[in-house]
Amino acid sequence: MPSMRTGLWRLARRLAGILVFTGILLGGLEVGLRAFPAELIPMSWLKRFQSDLRVEIAERLSLPNENQMWELPRDDDGPSLQLYRPQARTEQTFGTRERSDVTRDAQGFCNPPRDRYDLATIDVVVLGDSFAECIAADPAAMR
Repeated sequence: MPSMRTGLWRLARRLAGILVFTGILLGGLEVGLRAFPAELIPMSWLKRFQSDLRVEIAERLSLPNENQMWELPRDDDGPSLQLYRPQARTEQTFGTRERSDVTRDAQGFCNPPRDRYDLATIDVVVLGDSFAECIAADPAAMR
């Protein structure tokens, strides 16, 4: 019959093994989340994070975030418009797989550098569609 001391020793070894396993598992999860956050955390979950943490992750992943935006209040009592700040950088998906960095111009629009313009020469401003916002449209390919 095993002694009480032997039983305690087995229990201690089992608990130590469980703690080591749990430590390795949690450490691996921590390393994985820090190294590959976009692959391990669905983007739909990002909105549930604390505001400051969400902004930090969004900036690291080149996603649109509140530091890149400014609010334009409306005069018709509608919700304010969220517009990009000048020189804001985001990563966009064009088509089904192609991703590209988009840097906003001095007015906050996604015009390619070759189409730079001065405020005094603006004839037409287009707002509110996928081409104007560079959603699924590469600004360098637009003409």
